[in-house]
Amino acid sequence: MTITNPMSEHILEQIEQEHLDNEQQGEKRRKEIIAKVKALINEEKENRYDFPINVFPEKLREILQLFHDCYGLPIDYFGLGALTAASSIIGNAYAIRYRHGQVYPCILYSAIVGNSSIGKTPAIKLCLGPIFDMEKEYQKEYLEQLEMWKQECYENSISNTRQPDPPQPKQKEILINDATTEAINLSLTRNPRGLLLYRDELSGWINSLNQYRKGSDTEFWLSNWSNATSKVSRASKDPLYIKKPNVDVLGGIQPAVLERNMAGDGREENGFLARVLFAYPKEMVKPYESERSPDISVFDRYKKICFYLRDLPSRIEPPATPYEDWTVESIYLDLDDDARIAYKAFHRDNTDQINASNNDTMKSILGKMENYCLRFALILELLNISCENYQDEINLSLEEVEELKISEQSIIRAIELIKYFKSTATYVLTRFESPVNQLPIKQQSLYKALPEEFETGEAVKIGASKELELGERTVKRLLIDKTLFKKVRRGVYEKLYI
Repeated sequence: MTITNPMSEHILEQIEQEHLDNEQQGEKRRKEIIAKVKALINEEKENRYDFPINVFPEKLREILQLFHDCYGLPIDYFGLGALTAASSIIGNAYAIRYRHGQVYPCILYSAIVGNSSIGKTPAIKLCLGPIFDMEKEYQKEYLEQLEMWKQECYENSISNTRQPDPPQPKQKEILINDATTEAINLSLTRNPRGLLLYRDELSGWINSLNQYRKGSDTEFWLSNWSNATSKVSRASKDPLYIKKPNVDVLGGIQPAVLERNMAGDGREENGFLARVLFAYPKEMVKPYESERSPDISVFDRYKKICFYLRDLPSRIEPPATPYEDWTVESIYLDLDDDARIAYKAFHRDNTDQINASNNDTMKSILGKMENYCLRFALILELLNISCENYQDEINLSLEEVEELKISEQSIIRAIELIKYFKSTATYVLTRFESPVNQLPIKQQSLYKALPEEFETGEAVKIGASKELELGERTVKRLLIDKTLFKKVRRGVYEKLYI
């Protein structure tokens, strides 16, 4: 005869109920996260967005906002500048793993778009201040190593048992301005963690592509974005194999130069354009000089945050002797359960947009945004750690950082960044395709308000309206632009674009 223990049955029922409750709570949480992502995506009612500075951790956000308030330059510039600086500091030390076989590095190609003399370079240099300090530190270390090497060579020269001189030390660097693949490879051998290619004017970088070897430079930059080993063929020399290249790009570019150069040489078709992030403010006006200036402590805080980010534990080790190679292993951070739910919801919506688009370049841009979403989440997660702890000594162990997870908050904030960069990429693409979109805002509005065929007087009247306030001379000067209008007969014009 079997004897049933009432207490055992009660415990089993309790365990089953707890399991059921956990499942229900988990499903409720999943629906809440999906609803949050959908609400964020469905806010997309504008063609252009303000840069979402709120995505940064509070301490960094305050610094960037202060830069904006004191210098009057667009917050877009400081936002993308800080993201790219952080990405280049992280380099190969960390990567984000979505699932097995899908690992994404921190590599950003960033263009600060603005008219000549508007302040692109000062904004970039403010964001790169800590990296300039790192360069000074590396130079000091190199000079010390060079003196030691000279001393060793001298002692060796006067020794009775002469030995071969040791290899001369090489200067480590993080900031470069030579975009040739051979120069980049040389710099990566000295700092395989990663580099930042910085150019005041990105047109120099774009024009240098394929300057020496047709196709190979573009191929390198396409491969580098994916952190993929790149083979560079060289005349009369053995080919270069650049393993795990990690080179971010940051610089300014004028709208007219962007439209003239960025889409050339098949850059729309090969996916190069889709890899570029654009900080493209709605309004681009040179600010008046301000009496305000950030306190020196602001720059010190920003430097400490960036140096803390650099000094987080990593698996990148310099060679123990001049005859050995660097050890370069990335630490992979996985998404936590909530972050995975949020990213899947974003990915599903983005997939619908790709399938609905008839423009191949737009499809490519949207596809790259899925990748950038994960990269942004990784940068924001590590920045959050740095901002919370930069005032203290690093007390995280290698084992502890390997257990870190990407949070739902970082994914949600990354999606906010995607909304902005998707809107600026779309704007750039439309400017490539229609000269109407290259006009100042008020002239665009005038063009759209005109009927398909109209008389000069009608155009002048619409231009003089309260909403537009365009002078007669401005309107008449616009009408003689043959890329926009066709002259039907005296005083009558036809629009070339609807």
